[in-house]
Amino acid sequence: MPRTKLHRRSLLSYVALVLVGSLARADDKPTLSGSWGKKDSEPTLEFKQDGGLTIYPHGDNNAIQIECSYTLSKDGLVKAKVKDISAPEKVVEQVKQVVPIGQEFEFRWKVDGDKAKLEEMEGKDVDHIKERLEGEYTKK
Repeated sequence: MPRTKLHRRSLLSYVALVLVGSLARADDKPTLSGSWGKKDSEPTLEFKQDGGLTIYPHGDNNAIQIECSYTLSKDGLVKAKVKDISAPEKVVEQVKQVVPIGQEFEFRWKVDGDKAKLEEMEGKDVDHIKERLEGEYTKK
């Protein structure tokens, strides 16, 4: 059966639709962004759309930075992994004892406008950071 211009156009149109549909699904991947400060406390979280999360345990005092990677599910579950710690040399080892590189944890992140709530933190040995990070946040 000979291919006609109509068949070729139909095939090209179909391929274009498939590509656009798959790109749209890829864009549906949820992401977080922005800087959030814990209400009435020090911690600040900075989400980057590239899957990076920086935790500043002492807020605007950037002396300690905990760098993490994260993924976000559509229902708001954030799964994070500690990648690096930046701090004054004498403090880095102390921080690593509390939050070791490679530590994995997860939490629910619920955003409502300029307010958010971090809750349900779970993971191995996260009690020390759970009580510090769980709570209400406001967008900075």
